Amino acid sequence: MNNMIKTKDVKLDERFLEDDYSVNWGYLYVCDGMVVRSDIRGTVKDLKYDLRLHRKLEARIITSYNIAGRQHNMEVDHEG
Repeated sequence: MNNMIKTKDVKLDERFLEDDYSVNWGYLYVCDGMVVRSDIRGTVKDLKYDLRLHRKLEARIITSYNIAGRQHNMEVDHEG
């Protein structure tokens, strides 16, 4: 499943991550539309558990984080 989000004129290629996908400590991900930093190293399933337990998030959908696309969109927003 490919989760493409269009913001302004830049498409964010933020891919849906399956529960068995490896995640790393300190990396950024998108959890239900909100950017989060992983405090664990494990799988998406582990990350969801951690986000539910410590941050009280629903943590239904985890996607990759497109830093370049989001940075561009922030610059566009500030210029307008």
